[in-house]
Amino acid sequence: MATKRHKNSPKDKACLHFTLLDSLLVSAGVAKVVFGLCVFIYFRVRWVIYLNILALTGLLMLVALLYPVVLIDAFNPVTTNITLIALSLILLNSLNQKKG
Repeated sequence: MATKRHKNSPKDKACLHFTLLDSLLVSAGVAKVVFGLCVFIYFRVRWVIYLNILALTGLLMLVALLYPVVLIDAFNPVTTNITLIALSLILLNSLNQKKG
C-alpha cells in the first residue's frame, strides 16, 4: 500500500527556494565582501573610504526595508555596518591628520 505524500511535507521544505529578495541579499553580501577587499587594498584612498561609508549605509537601509527580521540576528547588519562605518571614519581622521 503506497503512502500519500503531502505537498508540504518536510522533505519538500528541505529544498532551497530562492526568491528575488534572497538573490538580491546574497548578491549584496558578495558585493560587500569584494568591496571590503578593495578597501583593504586601497585603504589610503579617501574616495574609496567615502564610497565604503555610503555603500554600508545603503546596504543597511536596503536590509532594513526589504528583510528587517535579520536586524535582530547575531552579527546583524546594524552591528557590523555601524562598526565598519565608525572604523572608516577613524581611518579618514587618521589620514587627514597625516596630511595636515
